[in-house]
Amino acid sequence: YLYQKQIRNIVIPNQQQCFIEGCVQLYDFQIISQSLPRTSFQPNPPNLLMLSFINFDLHLFGSLSGVLQMFPPLPLMVPTIGKISISAIQLNVRAVLDIQKTLNDTPYMRVVSCRLENGVVSARAENIGLLTDLANLKYQWLGKKL
Repeated sequence: YLYQKQIRNIVIPNQQQCFIEGCVQLYDFQIISQSLPRTSFQPNPPNLLMLSFINFDLHLFGSLSGVLQMFPPLPLMVPTIGKISISAIQLNVRAVLDIQKTLNDTPYMRVVSCRLENGVVSARAENIGLLTDLANLKYQWLGKKL
């Protein structure tokens, strides 16, 4: 229940990715589909808790814009505007937490570590006109194992 409720509230921050050919900004990410993970919350000695989300899929869609020099021999910078589609399949996320207190003795949980394990991530550009295929040939992530 907690996962289903909170997944809708996740805000994915804007990103900037730079290459030799230029930079693109990635923004307006939306979770378009996801599968329910198996979850566990268990003690992890000494004095830690482990929160695990196991074997879930996540599909994101976002916007991209930037300026790229797609043909390096030519000093021609091309404005690039389009969409990006990202799929992550069979992900595992493990977070180790500890309980701390504020100066007012109010307890809170602090993330000690958080990591992605396993899973396969694919990303591709879409709707950037004539450069779509060229951009995907150069930059597309196909099934990168984590």
